[in-house]
Formats: sequence, structure tokens, C-alpha cells
Amino acid sequence: MGNVFNNVFEPQCGQRARDCQLSDCCDRYETDLFPQKLGEGQFSSAYVCWNKNSAERFALKVFVAATEGADHAANEIRVLHALGPELGVALSGLAGLTFSHSRSVQGQHPRIIHLVDVYIEDPRSTRLVLELCEGGQLFDRLVSLGRFEEPNAAYVVQEILEAVAYMHNRGIMHRDLKPENILMVSPDSDDIKVCDFGIAKMAVGKISGRCRPPRANSFKGSDFYLAPEMIRQEEYGPEIDLWALGVTCYSLISGCLPFVGDGPDGLRGTYRKIVNRDIHFEGEAWEDASPLVVEFILQLLCLHPHQRLTAAQALAHDWVKCACPRQSQQESDEESDESDLAQDELEDEGGPPPGCIWQLRNLSSSCKAMSQRKAVYAARFLRPPGWTKRLLLREKPRELTGPFENPVRRWVRLREKARQFSELPPPRRVPVPKPSRKSLLQAVEGVPRVHEQALQRRLDFLLSEDAVKQQLAAPLRYGLSPYFVEFQCWSRQLRDLRRIYRAQYLQKLAEVTEIERVKEAELYKKEQEIRKERREAHLQRIGEDMKRRAILRDRKRIESKVNEAIQMARVSKMKRQRIFWLRRMETLSKLVVSSENLEEAFAPEVHMGVTASSGVLLSRNVSIPYLLRQFGGSKTDPPQKNRRIPGIDNIQREVLQMSYEILGEDEERFESAPEASWQTRAQQLYSDSIFDREQKMALLNQKIRILQDMQEPAADPSQQTIRQKLIDELMIVKAAEEEKEKAQRRKELSDALRGKDPKGLDLYEMSIAFAEPSRLSAGFYQSLVLSNEVEEAGDGERPSSCVYSFGSNRNSLQAVCRPGVPGNAPSAGRAGGPSPSAARRDGEGAFVAEPTALDLENVVNVVQVSCGGNHSCVLEKRPGEEGGQVWTWGLGNGGRLGVKRPRKASEVQALLKNSKNFDALLADKAYVQWLTSDGKWSLHTPVKLQFGTDRIASISAGTDYTLALTENGAIYAWGIGSYGNLGTGLICDQWTPALVQMPENVRCCQVAAGTKHSMALTTAGEMFSWGHGGHGRLGHGPACEAALRPTRIQVEKDPRFKFVAVGEAHSACIDALGSSVWCWGAGSFGRCGHGEEADNMYPKQVSSMIGKSCSQVALGVCHSLALVRGSVWSWGGFLYTGHGENDDIETARVLEDETLGHSGRIVEVAAGRFHSLALSATGEVFSWGSGSLGRLGHPHLEAQTVPLQIFKRDSRDARDARDSKALIGWVPAERSLQEEAVCRAELQLACGGMHSAAVSSDGSCWLWGHGEYGQNASNDDLWKPSLLSAIDPISRSKIKVLRVALGMEHSLLISTTLELYSWGRNHRGQLGLGTTTDTSEPTFVAALSKASAVAAGEDHSAAITPGGEVYTWGNAECGKLGHGSSMIRSAMSFPKQINLEARVRKVSCGPTHTALIGNNGELFTCGAGWFGRLGHGDMDNQYSPKQVDKVLVEESLKECPRFLEVTCGSFHTCALCEGSRLWVFGRDYLVCEADHINSPLLFKHIEGEIVSVVAGANHTLCITRQGRLWGWGDNSKGQLGIGSAEKATATVVPFKGQLQAVSCGYAHSMAITNGEVWAWGLQSGGRLALKSPVNTKVCLVPQRVLAPWKESRK
Repeated sequence: MGNVFNNVFEPQCGQRARDCQLSDCCDRYETDLFPQKLGEGQFSSAYVCWNKNSAERFALKVFVAATEGADHAANEIRVLHALGPELGVALSGLAGLTFSHSRSVQGQHPRIIHLVDVYIEDPRSTRLVLELCEGGQLFDRLVSLGRFEEPNAAYVVQEILEAVAYMHNRGIMHRDLKPENILMVSPDSDDIKVCDFGIAKMAVGKISGRCRPPRANSFKGSDFYLAPEMIRQEEYGPEIDLWALGVTCYSLISGCLPFVGDGPDGLRGTYRKIVNRDIHFEGEAWEDASPLVVEFILQLLCLHPHQRLTAAQALAHDWVKCACPRQSQQESDEESDESDLAQDELEDEGGPPPGCIWQLRNLSSSCKAMSQRKAVYAARFLRPPGWTKRLLLREKPRELTGPFENPVRRWVRLREKARQFSELPPPRRVPVPKPSRKSLLQAVEGVPRVHEQALQRRLDFLLSEDAVKQQLAAPLRYGLSPYFVEFQCWSRQLRDLRRIYRAQYLQKLAEVTEIERVKEAELYKKEQEIRKERREAHLQRIGEDMKRRAILRDRKRIESKVNEAIQMARVSKMKRQRIFWLRRMETLSKLVVSSENLEEAFAPEVHMGVTASSGVLLSRNVSIPYLLRQFGGSKTDPPQKNRRIPGIDNIQREVLQMSYEILGEDEERFESAPEASWQTRAQQLYSDSIFDREQKMALLNQKIRILQDMQEPAADPSQQTIRQKLIDELMIVKAAEEEKEKAQRRKELSDALRGKDPKGLDLYEMSIAFAEPSRLSAGFYQSLVLSNEVEEAGDGERPSSCVYSFGSNRNSLQAVCRPGVPGNAPSAGRAGGPSPSAARRDGEGAFVAEPTALDLENVVNVVQVSCGGNHSCVLEKRPGEEGGQVWTWGLGNGGRLGVKRPRKASEVQALLKNSKNFDALLADKAYVQWLTSDGKWSLHTPVKLQFGTDRIASISAGTDYTLALTENGAIYAWGIGSYGNLGTGLICDQWTPALVQMPENVRCCQVAAGTKHSMALTTAGEMFSWGHGGHGRLGHGPACEAALRPTRIQVEKDPRFKFVAVGEAHSACIDALGSSVWCWGAGSFGRCGHGEEADNMYPKQVSSMIGKSCSQVALGVCHSLALVRGSVWSWGGFLYTGHGENDDIETARVLEDETLGHSGRIVEVAAGRFHSLALSATGEVFSWGSGSLGRLGHPHLEAQTVPLQIFKRDSRDARDARDSKALIGWVPAERSLQEEAVCRAELQLACGGMHSAAVSSDGSCWLWGHGEYGQNASNDDLWKPSLLSAIDPISRSKIKVLRVALGMEHSLLISTTLELYSWGRNHRGQLGLGTTTDTSEPTFVAALSKASAVAAGEDHSAAITPGGEVYTWGNAECGKLGHGSSMIRSAMSFPKQINLEARVRKVSCGPTHTALIGNNGELFTCGAGWFGRLGHGDMDNQYSPKQVDKVLVEESLKECPRFLEVTCGSFHTCALCEGSRLWVFGRDYLVCEADHINSPLLFKHIEGEIVSVVAGANHTLCITRQGRLWGWGDNSKGQLGIGSAEKATATVVPFKGQLQAVSCGYAHSMAITNGEVWAWGLQSGGRLALKSPVNTKVCLVPQRVLAPWKESRK
């Protein structure tokens, strides 16, 4: 009664009495008020009851009030009634069997439970009164004993078999026979009774007076006792009870089940073991078991039901016959005393028969009297080795083999048979050939050849009334009745009808089959043709490969012959050089190492500040190519069109000869083989020379010194250039090695401070730059806006920052001091006092309806703001300090602020030490007591968090927690972590910043915090998420309900991403190119933008955003925002999307609002809980959504369904002319790009290598000049300006140009929407498109969403974003991209950000170097350092931007001034600082000096104040405030415009009119005067576009340029 091994469950007594209500169930039987429970099953429970009259105890079985319970009760009553009467008749088939040690009830079998009475009050409520068995279940007895002794087990099995035999004779099979359904009569005996006949099956009918064996095919019973035929869904009979008995016997002997599956699919494994009869007789229990019991169990567990023993056969088995019941303690003692006598009698009689169970019984009963060794020996003697395994493999019926009369003899015979089999050779494996062709569809055979019409006519007749008439008119015959005659006629007609139907079916089947056979034959033929073509193509490829190998062999043979001829020529040349080497030996013989000059040979050598390791070291015969290979260069020399370059080879050979010295170790070899040349000796040294780093650096310095000594002014210029290039190459290697050593030292220092840095990062990974100014943040109840203001100082004005706030003041979100504290009135801050209409109040219900500047006390220069649910954070970056500092304020419960709650006054003092009202706050005892007491607490003043030595790069505030990203790519988290959203692996609050458990070797570049989950973006473009996983917000699928640690999000095709965002229950990201937005999570309100409200468990692309070039995504509770090229796209809840509609927006749509349209380009968006914010490039802020608590920043609190501008109150002390309606201010030194577009000149000029451009004020661009690579937007040379007709691929409108930059052979432009386009030559990836393919059409650079400035060099480019970040791409030679020493010889085809902390506002590119100017006037340079063009005081290359910190004034170095402009030439650089002073550095004649200048030198050759300067390849032009044009430098192509082609110092270029702008190219120049464009210099390729072209190759004086833009303007 119950499931397999189910424990008895005892409910509470009161509940049991109420549920059962057994006290009044009948008149003759009664129970206790709290009845004793015997057991409980799935459909019934058993209790103890007694007869009121006789006090005899019975078992009361109560069935549950359910349909299945009623069915089980009815079936059990029928079965017990059928098993009750006529005991002798029931056992007629089992003659000779007796039932010992048991008592019987009249009319009932003694091994079957007796049914006493039945009570049916309701069909669904049945109670049975049964015979009471005091011993409990057999299963409980087995659990208490562990396992049965073999004699006792045989006795129990014998009694079960008696009950089973009786049931089977009565035509009943139990179907659920197991130890739980077998009851023990008393605790002291082994008598049993079978019970629980709820699913038993009764046979119907009798055969020859005997009951028919029952059959069934339904799935009934317990899992571990099911027979194989039931699992296979086959028809079964009473044999399943014998299988269950075999399993029960195995359990009684061993104490465990034979078939139990393991692993996650345990039930399936159990069924598999049962079907395969995967049984093992292993363990301690089976070591002492007799062979008979194993044989008995295996015969009961036969897979085939017909080979299984029947109940009668099982009762006749030898093992069952020897059964004995369990003895009492007294009988056991008596038998123990007589054990020796019984043993002697058995030995006198010749011993027990082999395998007899009585011997084991005697052994077990007298185990205490006998020694353990004798018992084990006797038990093992009866079971020969390997007997169990042979019995399992035998699988034969018992009738063919017979019992084991002599097991030892059988064991010897089987061993002999095994030996004979082992001597036979193994069978040969015959390979089975594969079918040559697949079997095709065969034609239908036996189709009747009868015409279809004949069949149809016969069919119509048989189905008509004529057939009935034929039946009635059939002739009568003698002896046959009319009915029989009609029946015969009807039978013939029916037979004909079947034949007709069959014939029609076969004919139709043959027709269809023939059609299919034709199709199959055609397909097979086509397949054969395809195979034939493939085979022929394969043979053809093999033939071509053989032909190619033959050609290569011939070529190799020819090359070997040519090499032999060359070697012979070298040998003859070596003969001529032998005399030279003999003379050389005489001159250098003094350097032969010997005992006399040993100290001199090994003395260290000092030359030009470089100390060699020893004299012998510098005598190594090492060439320059081999030395470069020692530093990690190419293993072989680069391939050349010619076998050798005479100039370079001769110089390298000369350097090698000069560095050659005779060594003592070489003397013997030189004398014995004087004919060997220095080349042969070099090859021998290469094979066995291994240098350490000091030796390699010493050899490198030696080669550089030799080359510098060879540089003579009177030498050949070509040879001098080659030597200089060799010096430059060696200097590059030297600088790279020094940079590597510095990086190693920095890494060792970093490892000592904070542990190992992660390894294995991608070379082209995203950088972890300092936080880009995040000027907007929308939280649950408030919003923050960051503004740039101007602050007065003693030395003038300097830029600063101010944070505006509006919304709720609950939990001190507005940073207002507590009432009662001196100075608690809200301070106006740097942006003015509070608005008179501002609804600021104190208390929890206060709010600020209009933007008001926060008084953040000591927090200055804020670069990022972030709002949470009840707290706020800002990131501060002070000038001169490394990294940022995090300040927080608001609600402090749960660790939201990242600090522990103070519990005493000293902790309050340490917490508020940075507060401006520090003394007043500590003096307020009520305030201090409020902070240190229990309950809700908050901070009204910002508090600074501590992160040790880590520097913070960006922050993100969630609802109740915060994430911070360090510059090393690590993440800190603090706050409430109830959902695992902190990523620390724990579900608990974190009061102080703790490291997030990111995987090893993973660095992050962005973090995003939401309500219950978080995300992080790695430098490799991979996404990680953690926290609550409901609705699929983590992107890990429906199986992920939560993730306590960051887990990578798997996306199909594994794309890379550049931006992530999280909302309340959904997430989003942007791919690396910005062309796709992915969104997943909760889909209600259409917040995912997929056109439906279903949840998305994995990242899915927003179809309406594909190809939109998105740069930012912001998510609220039920809406989403995206920034696409200056416009806002939104979807989700209708109130928060800004479309002004009354229904949710389920797909992304552009926000077409007039208010936003007039404001210009949108540069940032933010999404709060129920509102949204947007920031324009001109500093205007717009809001829409729910207006409660003043979160929109408007005096009125109504909801806004469309964007509405937030007005800032007018400031009386405003000192600039900016629009007072703009909430965001800009630094005065940097005007916005839109203002610059309005205030710029009517025309802009740009000069490249061999082409030119002009940009008019209406945004049109004109190009002309050389177009070999499409740099002029065509593939031909243009001798007159041509209008650029570029189309925006998204809006399909013409691109309006804001700025243009021309390189040597490529072009770049910035549109008025701040989008970057490129075209021209792309062999080094200088276009930034990710390819190296040239293009003549302007193409959008998708990897850079917006740019404010751009510059083009010879084969590299640079751009500045509106946030001041610098991106470079193209050729990385000499480090001109500024990405470190790891990229000195490679190239980048995608824009990559330079790791520079300072913000940059100017950039200029030369052919091999780059210059930058920061917001504070700093000058940075990187690239090739030859001639001192970088200005760092030396001529070394710089692979990362390095600040120019010293200038040369009167032959002494001083601090650098603040620079305003910079321009780069080929070998020099010019920079203009405050005060209109010009500083130059670089090659001598380009800076008008006698020697190269390696530090900025004040240029004093110009009269007047300089306002603009530009540099060409080798010449420079500048404009003074008086409108004069000055020029100096190279003039070989007439690029100075002074009327001659001679080199000149600073000279005035003759011009008429006031100069407005000037531009320089590689060998030509252009200028604007009074609206006229002038050009001069080299005019090949049409680069000048003169109105009246000159007949010479160069134009020495300025000439007018064709101006078609004037006509278009008219």
C-alpha cells in the first residue's frame, strides 16, 4: 500500500479524526477517537478497528472519495470474493502442496488476506473490513533486517508462490506484487498474506472446466517490478507476477533492487536495464549465496515469458523445497547445541548433496559455534569460480542442461572447453560491400489485363438494381432453399465486386508507380551525371596539380643550376678579395686575443654614452638584417623584385666589414682555411650565435655609431639618404625595445600593487577611456543635467561645471541641508539662485518643478551624472589628478550610498568631513542622533567613496544599487543585492564597494545598472549580464531564472557590440558598427520594438532599426529611446515615447516633432521610470512623459505626450551673449559646431597631395585635381572644379558639407549632421571603412558615429568627437597613430580611440607624425622623431601621444604656453599659442635655422601679429593681422609664390587685397582675398584649376582660380 519504498506518513491526530470520521462508520465495528494508522497508499488508508461484540481486532481500509479510488475498491471486492470459497477446488492443480506454519480461515486461502465485511455508503466512499496482520509489511521487515538469511528468504518466497499459484488457478493475476503489498502475519513469524488487489486482473470464461489465463496490455504496476513485456507495450499474462517475484527474491537476499537506473534520467535507465536484463550478482550478500538461488532468480527473470517458470514449477524447484521458517531464540539455542552432532551425522552419511540449501541453513544457524574461516570456506566450495557469469551467458532452458549434480566436474569441463576455444584462431572479418546503387522503385506486378471500361460496366451492373433482380431470378435446384440460392448468387456478385475494386486499385497503382519510376529514373540519371562531372572535375584538378608540381620541379632544377653558376662567380670574386683579407689580418693582428692583451681585449668600450659589454662582444660578425631578426623581425628578408639593391647592399656590406674583428677563437679557423670569406664566416656565426638583451642592445648601438660616423657632408646624397633610412630603422627598433622595457617595468609595478593583469586580450580591442561627459540622467523621481559654466578666477575665466536638478526631494535627492542647520537655505550655486516659482519645500513630499543648480559643496569639475531610485551619483575629475572620484547622496539604507551607517559621533565626523557645513552639522545633536539611530536615514551632503588604488572611469546607478568601472576594466558594486544584481555571487546587500566576480582575463569598458539586473560590455565587444532573469531580461533563455555572477550572453554569429543599456525588465545593445539595435526581455507595452508584446528570451534585432547608424540607447520601465544621427527614435508606452498618440508604439519610429526639429541635432537622450529627456547640440534640454513630482522640469505638473523644452531662468550676471533658454552651457573657448557653421567664412579651402577642394557657405563642396584613386570623387583628372554630389544613404538627400580634409591621395569630410565620410585611396585602411579597397564615392564611416574635427595625412587619418576623444586609423608606421609600440609596423582599417586622458579640440596630421591640442592648451605629438619634428628635445620616435612640456627660449628650456593651433609638415611642426606667438621645431631649412630644432623655438622672422599658420610638405605660410602673407621653406615648385623657384627664408608674398584664408598642399598653395581664390605652385594633374593656365609646369606667382560656386550661388 504505497509507492516503492515509501515511508509511512503520520498526519496530526486532530486532522486525521476530522478527515476520516471513522467513529460512526458502522454499527458492529468501531475505532478510537484517534485511530491507529496502519498504512497509506495512493487511493486508500488502513486503520485498526475491532468488533463491538467480540472485541476482535481487524483492519479497516478506507478508499478516497474519487473515481479512481472507487474503481480500485470495486475491483478489490470482486477479486477477494472470487478468491474466497472452494479452497480445495482452487488447489486442485497443485496436488501434494501443503501450507505449513500457518492458520487458515474457512473458505479463504491462508496466504491471501481475508475479506470480513464491506460498507458502501456512497459509490465513491467504500470501506473494507479485512483480516488484521500484526507483523506489518514485508518491506518494513526487510528494511529493519537489512536482508534475509537464505533459508528464511526461501520460506517467504515459498509462501508467496503458494498464494500466486492459487490466484493463477483462479484466473487472476495480481499485477502489483512487491514487498509493500505482502503483509507479515505476526512480528515473530515469517508467515505472509498477499493484499492490495486494486489493479488485479480477472479472466473471463473457462477452458475445460478450468479458469482461462488472464491477458491484458495496459500499463499497470510499480516501476521497479515491471516485466519487460509490459514496458515493451506487448500483451502479457500471469508471467508478470513471476517476474515481480524474482525481483522480490533478489531484494530479500541482497537487500537492494536489481534494476535501478542512475543519472538524471533514472526511470528511463531503469526501464532500459529491465528490458536488457542488466543484472549483476555482486557484493557481500552474493559471496555467501548458493548457486541454486542464483539459478532460481535467473529462471524467474527470463526475458521471454514462455521460458519463465510458472508458479507450480517454481514451487517444485530445489531451492524452494529446502525452505525453512525463521526460528525463535529458544529453538536457535537448542539447534546451536546440537550443531556438532548434526554435522557429524551428515559427514557419516556421505555429506549433503551439492547445492543443498540445508547445509547453508546449518552453517548460518551455527555460525557462532563454528569458526568464521570454516563457514566461508564451506560457502565458497559450493559456488565454483565464474559460475554466475557462465550462467548469465548460457541463456538456455533448464530442461536441456539439467541440475548441477557435480559442480566441480562441470567447472573442470568448462575450463577445458574455454582453453580449446582460446587456441582457435580468431574469425576472419569479411568486408560487406556497399550497394553499387540504391534500389529504385519497382513496377507493380500482377495487374489484371482487363480494360477499364469493361470493369466499369461490370461495376455499374453490380451496384444497380439489376444485380438484385439477378439474385431473385436465380434458378432453383433440388435440395436447395430459395434463400440459399439467393445467398450463393449474392456471394458471387460480392466476390466479383472485390475483384473489380482490386483490379481498379492495381491499375491505378501501376499508373502512379510508372510516373514515379520515370521521375526517379530521371533523378538518378541526373545524379549520375553530376557525379560524373564531379569525378571529371576532381581528375582535372589532380591533373592540374600534377602539372603544377612538374613545373615547380623544373623551376627548382633550373634555379639550382642558376645558383651553382652564381656560386661559381662568387668563388672567383673571393679569390680577388683574398689579398685584401691578408692585409686586413696584418693590420688587425694586434687584436688577436692572447695572454699579453687579454685585459685589453675584454675591456669595456664606451662610445657616445653607450657602454658595450666587452670588446669581444662588439667584434661579433653580425649583419644589420640578422640583428633586426634578433629583435623579433621577419625570419627572412622581404621579397624584392630584383635579387639585390646595390645601394643598400653595398652600405650594409661596408658596415659589416667595419664591424668585423679577428677573435682568438677564430684564429685557428682563419689560418687553416684562409680562403673563407667574411660572408661564409657570418653564416657560420649566425648558426651558433645566441645573444641576450644586453648583447643585442650593444650590437645595435655599434651599428648606429658606425652608420653615424659614415655620414659625411661631402658624401653622395643618395648614399647619405640610404644610410639615414638605415639609422632610422635601427632607431625605431631601439625605441621599441626601450618602450617594451618600460612597459615591462610598469607591468611589474602594477602586478606588485594589484596583482596580475589579464592576458590574451585582442590587439584591436576597445579601449577603456575616461568617462565621456554624460550630461543627462533620468531616475525614478528626479533628473540631473550637467552644464558647463564659466567661473571667475584670479588669472581670468576658466571652465567649470554645474549640476542642475529637478524632481522629487524625497530622501534628500536635491542635496538640501537639514532644516535648523545654519546656512541651510538652498544655495544658488554657480548658475544663480533658486527660481522664485520653484516649488522647493522641505520634507519627504517636497519637489523642485524647475531646474535648479545643486550646491554640491566641494565637488567640482563633474564629468558624469547618474540617478538611481532614491540616490544620485556624480563622477568628478579634477585637473592634475589621475582617475575620477565618486560622490553620492540620498537614501542610505541597504548600502545605496556605498558607506556604512554611522553608529557614533566619531563615525559621523569621519563621514561628513568634506561637508561645507561640517561644524554646524556636528553641533546639531538631533541631526547626529537621527543619523546614528535605527530606521530610515539619508545624507543631505555628497560623500566621497574610497576605492583604494583603483581609478574610476565611469558610473551607472540602478534603482537601489550602483556600479563603477575602473580604468583597468574591473567593476565595483554596492547597494541592495536581493536579486543577485551586484554580481558578487551572493544574494545580500553590500554596504561598501565590492568587486564584481567577472571571468578571468575579461576587462570591461562599459557598465549598465537597472532595477533587478545589470550588464557589462568588455573590451572585446562581448556582453555579460547577471541578476534576476524573469521575462528573459538576461538574454540567457527561458531556463535561466537568475544569475549570481556575470555570464556571457551568447548571440548567433557572435557579433561584437559597442553599447549596452538596461531597463526595468528589458535590455538592449548596439553592435560595433552601430548598424543594428538588439532588444530582449519583457515585451509588454511593445517596449522591445519587435511589433508584438511577447517576451523575448534571447537578444533579437529590432527590424525597424537595421542600418540606422545608432549611437545610444536608453531604456525606461516600459519604453525605449535610441539616438540615430542626431534624431530620436522611440517605442513602447505611448505616454513616454513623445509621439503624442493614445496607443502604445510597438515598433521603433523616429520622433518627428517641430520642437526637436528646430533645436538642431540631438546629441544625448535619457530614459527615466516614467519620463524621457533629450539634449541638443546647442544646449537645449527637452522632456516628456509623466509630470508628477516635477520630474519634467516644468512649473506645471501635467503629463506631456510630446517633447517640451525646459527653460532656464535668466541670469542677471550672465556675461556672455548665449541664449538664456539653453540649459546647457559650453566652454567659451569652444563654440558649438552649428554656431561655427553660421559664423564661418563664405568659402573654405583645402589642399591635398595632388588635388584641392573648396566648401561654400551653403554646404556644397567643389573638387578638382588628380583622380587616379578617386580622391576627387571621379577616376579622371579634373582641370576645373566639379560639384560633389554625395547622397546620404539613409535620408536619400544631398550631403551638406561642414568641413573637408585632404590627404596625399584620399579625402575626408564632415557633414552638417556631424557624420564622417571618406573616399580615395585605401591601401593602408586610411578611409576607416574596414577594408583596403579604393572608392571614388563618399562613404559613411559607420564605426565613428559623430565627429567634430578631422585631419588627413599621407596614409593615415584622425578625427575628434564632440566629447573631445581622438580616433586614428590607417598606416601605423613609426607610431603616428598613437596606439603604442605594439602597432609600429601594422595598419588599422577601423577608427580606434587613442588612450589619452585629456580632451582634445585640434588635430593635425603630417606624413609620418600627428599633433594634438587639448582643451587646456596642451600640445601632444607622436610618430617619427627624425629632425626633432616632435618637439620633445630628442629625435626618438613616440608611439603614444606625449605632451610637449618645454620650449626653447634664449637657449634655455622653459614651461610651455597654452597653444591654440598646430599644423604639421613633412619634417617640421608649427604651433600658435596665446599672444599670437609662433613656435616651430623640426628640420633646419624648414624652420629657418642652421641646425635641426628638437624643442619648440620662438619664430622671430615675421613682422606683425600672426593670426593663422599652415604647413605644406616642405614649406609654410602664415597670415598676419595686417593681412599680409608670409612664406618660407622649399620653393622648388614655386609653392611660395614669390616669383622664383629658389629656396627662401621668411618672405612676404605679394598680394592685392585683404587675405582671409590660406591652405598648403604637397607642392602647391591657395589663398582667398576679397572673395577671390588664388593658387600657385605645381599645376600637374589640374590641382590649381587656373582661369588662365600658364605654359610652364609650375606657376611661380598667384593666379586666379575658376569659381563655379559663384555662378551656382547666383
